[in-house]
Amino acid sequence: MYTGRRRPEVDPFIIEAEGVPVGYLQVWQGTQTSGGIDMFLVPEARGRGLGPDAARAAATFMLDQRGWTEVTVDPVVDNLRAIRTFERAGFSSQSEELDDETGKRVLRMVVRREVADVIPADP
Repeated sequence: MYTGRRRPEVDPFIIEAEGVPVGYLQVWQGTQTSGGIDMFLVPEARGRGLGPDAARAAATFMLDQRGWTEVTVDPVVDNLRAIRTFERAGFSSQSEELDDETGKRVLRMVVRREVADVIPADP
């Protein structure tokens, strides 16, 4: 399991397609109401829409089930396939940053739950 600087608190998941493992996804918590996901797919699984589906499912779970208000991802800026994957999953670009661990430029992308969506309306 990759944990990198997010050690030791990650929730690991296997991404499956038709019952076959095709990737790995982990969720890490940054604050009480936010965190991020890291994921990869095996080469044979790419280009089939599985990446956006997995990222969307993970983000939706964190926002809806765990009550988070923000989920982030940080693909390397020249990884256009990953950036497109996260855009298709609903993430939007926020900023370019230097990753302290790898020294590479990454694109911080985020999907947010609006506060109005979290607070129940008066009956």
